[in-house]
Amino acid sequence: MNIILNWIGTWDWGNVADWVSGIGSIGAILAVWWQSRQEKNLLKMQLENEKEQAFQEKRQLFKLNVAKLRTGVIRSNDYLPIEEKSFDFGRYKINKIDYLADAQIDVVEISNISDRDIIALHVVFIYENDEIIKFNIDSVKSNSKINLINFLKNNFYNEFQDIVHSEISEENIDSDLSFSLENIWKNQLEFFGYDNWPYKRVRIKGHDDLAEKIDKLFKRTSIPSINKSKKIVVYYMTPMREKIRLVFEQNDKGIFHQKNFNMLEHKDGWVTKKGQEKFESFDIEYNLNNFQESKKF
Repeated sequence: MNIILNWIGTWDWGNVADWVSGIGSIGAILAVWWQSRQEKNLLKMQLENEKEQAFQEKRQLFKLNVAKLRTGVIRSNDYLPIEEKSFDFGRYKINKIDYLADAQIDVVEISNISDRDIIALHVVFIYENDEIIKFNIDSVKSNSKINLINFLKNNFYNEFQDIVHSEISEENIDSDLSFSLENIWKNQLEFFGYDNWPYKRVRIKGHDDLAEKIDKLFKRTSIPSINKSKKIVVYYMTPMREKIRLVFEQNDKGIFHQKNFNMLEHKDGWVTKKGQEKFESFDIEYNLNNFQESKKF
């Protein structure tokens, strides 16, 4: 240490004024650099805020509700899932009685409460059993509403059919029996709304056991509600062509927005965030190309 200190002592350090001047110059340069950096960051933040405000003003507002399907009424704003290629009369039978429809048809109402149309609306229902149902709607006009209708697979009509096939194989149902079963289903309404409905009986010639089982089905005092808990993933596009994904949770208490699952193309660059891989395939497929509107009910 002595050798090192003696060696340093041989240096020409100059006077104090030179050192103060040099350090002051360096400090001034650092201060200017720091200030310019802060101003640059502030300007960038202001530009981002202005840009976000411009995008935000163009984002449409809507609300989701659990809705009821009015039986026997066909409306132009009711949509079926994309997979429904044709109108199936067998499924239409499900909503013959109001309380059956409430238990067996899942209807979500989307109300556009903004002053601009919702464009290229794509909605995905993800049920607890991983069943996936999708809807495409070209546009929802300002201050209007639509209904998304899914006939749930587990329903009263299927129970009826299961009872029939438990007693008789499908190939053994002749035209007379088929006609009889069709009439029995159509007239199920007669078991309700009358004071004497417990005394009515289903009768099928030559099939007493089948008739008894169907009779018990129709006379059941209540139809168990089907669990409709699910995630509702909503994609749409703003007039500035920004793609948006919003996620909602539906349970027995209603529909609730899950803000932490939002994805805004302007902010996120349309890249699926970590922990949201369950939506990645839907994120990738959402595109205006090959966007085909769902069939109207």
